[in-house]
Amino acid sequence: MAISPIHARGKLGATIPGTDVSGVQAFGVELVLTSLLVLTMLSSIDANKDAARRDYGTAAAVGVVVTCCYLIALPITGCGVNPARSFAPAVLTNTWDDHWVYWAAPILASLVAAFLHCLLFKDRQYGRHSDPQQGDGYEEPIIQ
Repeated sequence: MAISPIHARGKLGATIPGTDVSGVQAFGVELVLTSLLVLTMLSSIDANKDAARRDYGTAAAVGVVVTCCYLIALPITGCGVNPARSFAPAVLTNTWDDHWVYWAAPILASLVAAFLHCLLFKDRQYGRHSDPQQGDGYEEPIIQ
């Protein structure tokens, strides 16, 4: 007796749009969720953010967003959000149904997220200050 349902057996985790989901709809879902994931990552690992260096906020933020993405997109698109995650199962199972979605959406979503990150944080003023304990020449980025 297998743990997985009969309709999901034999696909080895291949990302396939759900029944009655078109390629364009799958593209939209993947685009929005991947943009959210990349924007969260860019915002969380900002080099000028002190919290990113001293606590586990980055890991928690990314973990929560990845979990939400999977819970939302798994029944709709199989939740690719990463071309590598979709490519290996597609090769192993020779399943290429609407596979363009899992390449085009993440690539476009990363560009959208980078643009949004620059747009949202454009008013930041970045500066540097020296830390005397680190010796000469060390400058740590700060936000003013």
